[in-house]
Amino acid sequence: MQPTPNSTQEESLPDDSSSGYYGVGENDLEQFLGFDEAEIKEVLSAVSMKPFHSAAFKKGIRELRHALSVNLNNPPPPPPLTTSNSFSIHSTYLAANPSLPLDVIINHAKIYGKNSDRQLTSYEQAINQAAIELALSDPALMANRGTLFEKAKAKLLLEGYTYKRGQSRSKLNPNAPKPGIKSSRVNLRLKRNLHAAQNSENRNARISELEHKLQIKGTQYEAAQEHKRIKTTQGDTEGLDKVEIALEAIERERAEISKELATLKSKERKHRWYEQRKKVRMVETGFDETTATSVMI
Repeated sequence: MQPTPNSTQEESLPDDSSSGYYGVGENDLEQFLGFDEAEIKEVLSAVSMKPFHSAAFKKGIRELRHALSVNLNNPPPPPPLTTSNSFSIHSTYLAANPSLPLDVIINHAKIYGKNSDRQLTSYEQAINQAAIELALSDPALMANRGTLFEKAKAKLLLEGYTYKRGQSRSKLNPNAPKPGIKSSRVNLRLKRNLHAAQNSENRNARISELEHKLQIKGTQYEAAQEHKRIKTTQGDTEGLDKVEIALEAIERERAEISKELATLKSKERKHRWYEQRKKVRMVETGFDETTATSVMI
C-alpha cells in the first residue's frame, strides 16, 4: 500500500504535535516536496517547531519522496494515442504521473529565478522553459539540477536558439564566432587614427604660436640689452636696476616657452615616426587605413 501524504504525516508526527499540522493538506505538503533540506529547515525554524517534532516531520517528507520516486520509476502505461497529434507535453505528463502535481514539478525544474523576483532575461526564460519540458517528460532529471541544466542548454542548441542579432549564444555554443569583434577592432583603430591626426594638427598650431612668441621675446630681450648699455653709459644706477629686472623676466618667459616648445616638437617627431612606420606596414599587409578612414567619415 502506497503511503499518502496525510497518512505519512500522521505516522511521522507525534501525538502532541501542533494541531495546525494535522490540518495540512496534500497541496501544502506538495510544496515541501520541492524544498531542499536547507529550505525545509528554514520553514520549520520560522514556526518554532521543537527539534523532535522537526526530525519526525523531515523523516515523513523523506519517506514520501522515496515513495513518489518508486512510483515514478514504475509509471503506469501511457494512454493510447488518438488520431489527433495536438496534445501538449503537460497532458502527457499528467497521464503518466498522476501522483506528482504539475505545479510542483514546474516550480522545482526552474533553473533561474526560483528564489528571486528579478526579471529574467530572454535566455534565462528559454532555459527555464526547456528545463520544465525536460522535467515533465522525465521527472527523474530533477534529482540532478546540473544534469538538467546541461540538457536544457543542449535542447536549446538543438532547437536553434538564437540571439536578436542572429548569432548563437556563447553559453550554448562556445565554438561559435563572436559577432562584431573584427569590425569593432577596425573601427577602434580608425577612431584612434583620427584622434591622433587631430592631436597632431592642434600640436602643430601650438608650435607655430609658441615660435612666434619666442621670436617676440627675442626682440624684447635685444631691446632690453641695448637699453642696459645706455643706462650703463649714463651711469643711471636706478634705471639700470629696472632694466636688469626686465631682462630677468624676459629670460624666465623665454625659458618657459622654450620648454613647452621642446616637449611639443618631441611628441610631433614621435607621431611622424609612427605614421611612417604605419605606412610601411600598410604596404606590407596591403591594408589601406586611409581609404577605410575616408569611407568611415
